[in-house]
Order: sequence, then C-alpha cells, then structure tokens
Amino acid sequence: MPEITGLLRFGRAPILALGRQLSRVGGSQCCALLFSCYPHRSASSTARSTHAAARSPARSEQKASPTALRTYLYDVDIHGQLFLTETVPKNITSCFKSVPFLDDFFQRLGRNPAIEITDGRKFPASDTPSTATRASLIAAARRQLEADALRDGYRWLSPCGPELNFVRAEATPVVYKELDDEGFLHWGGSLKTRFDPSRILVDLDTGYLYHPSPSPATSVRMLPGAVEGSSPYGQYSLMSSSLVLMHFSSTLEYTHDDSEVKNDPRGADSLVAGTVEWAGKGWELGALRATNPQR
Repeated sequence: MPEITGLLRFGRAPILALGRQLSRVGGSQCCALLFSCYPHRSASSTARSTHAAARSPARSEQKASPTALRTYLYDVDIHGQLFLTETVPKNITSCFKSVPFLDDFFQRLGRNPAIEITDGRKFPASDTPSTATRASLIAAARRQLEADALRDGYRWLSPCGPELNFVRAEATPVVYKELDDEGFLHWGGSLKTRFDPSRILVDLDTGYLYHPSPSPATSVRMLPGAVEGSSPYGQYSLMSSSLVLMHFSSTLEYTHDDSEVKNDPRGADSLVAGTVEWAGKGWELGALRATNPQR
C-alpha cells in the first residue's frame, strides 16, 4: 500500500480511490497510511519526551550507515533555540519547544569526541574489515561520523542509542534564556543553574555577556556520573540578549574595548571590562579571552 500515499498529491479522482482503499483496511493500517501522507511534522506539533519521538519520518538530514547508526544535524542560535539544520526559516515558530524533549536533548549533550582524536584512523590498528567484530565496526563507523560532522562545524553531540545528534552552535551550545527572582538561570527546557554575578564575562568584540556553563555543582537535574565542577558544554555559556535587556540593560556599562585589552600588559584576566548591577549591588565584568574554550 505505499503507493497510495502518492495519491494525495493529485486531483479528486485519486482521493476517491484512496477512500476506497481505506475502506478495505483495518483501523491501525488506516491510521498508519494517513500518517505517512504527512511525513514532515513541525517541531512543536507534538510533545516529545525522547529523541525517537521527535524524529520526522522523512528527513533529508538523516544519514544512514551499514552499522545502523543514524545521524541528525541541529543548530543552536544565539537565543538558545534548537532547530534541525534543514529548517528554513529558523525562528520562534519553527524551533523545538517541547520541554521534556529539550531537557533530554541538552542533558545528553557534550563535546564531539572527534575533537580529542588526532591520529585520524578510521579503524583501530588491530581491526580490519575481515576480522573486526560488529561492535568494533560500529565504534569505527561512529568515529568516522563524528569526524565528518566536526569538519562541518558540529562540535557537539547529543547521543541517544543508535542516534547521533550533532549540534552546531552559533555562539555556545547552551544559552541562558531567563533569570528568575530566586537567582537561577534557565536553559534547555526546564533546566536551571545558580547565577553568580561575580563571574560574568563580556566579549569585547560583540558586547555579549557570558556566564560559567552549567555543572553538577551549580545545576538542577543534571545527568549522574558527571565530574564535579566540570561542564560538558565548554567553560562559558552565552546569556541571551532578551535576558540581558530585561535585567541588566539599565545598569550595564562597558569600560574597555578590545584594543585596550590587547595593549594591556596585565592581560585580560586582570582587566575590568565593565560593570553591572544585580540585587542592589554593583559587579565588575571580566573580559572574555579568545582562548576561552568555545566561550
């Protein structure tokens, strides 16, 4: 019955033919047939609690491999919105909005392991296509997919079973979207991390503000097994423009520019790049160095 799905693309007569076909199949087959006629679902059309539930039945960004691994490509913009790379246009109506899906996706997120690989081998030295076990073939195929994604700028990976969800960040993979009255920064779907105004840095090229990335010591609902004090998201994460405008725009002042940092013999670490007020107190802003890992 797959050929029936194409009937919806043409005129009235094929639609009538489709009706006759549906009358001869059971209820479950009928539902499956109708669903297959709409292979592209919007990111916000259905609540998704797992990666599998969020997948579109047909997607040009999916890449199959002989080892059953599947890859998907995503982008995170400077507002912290998550999109499939293929999505056009990218705006608030086309980003993923399901809170459970976003929480699951970002809690699995970490660096693309290909960043750590320097030897460039596709297979371990002890394995050849004739002697390699299925597990080693899958591992080798995964390494190759990771390397390919990294070359295309996808520095982050959110794995889920056989699915490799590669992420390309416009600024940082995690973007803080809100700051509540209790002093928590919000990110992902419903995830939070404690706000520390003494550790805000400013990028003197863009004026963007950054805060230390979420870590097990500062966050609510992090995956178990993470190293205390470390963050899988890089050292610093961007604070969204909407957050900055709402909470800091009236008191934010920049005191140095990029040329002053470069000419300062003390370096960026000791430079006060600006000031801001929070909770009735003034705070100094450090300068974000170009060497800070992915911000």
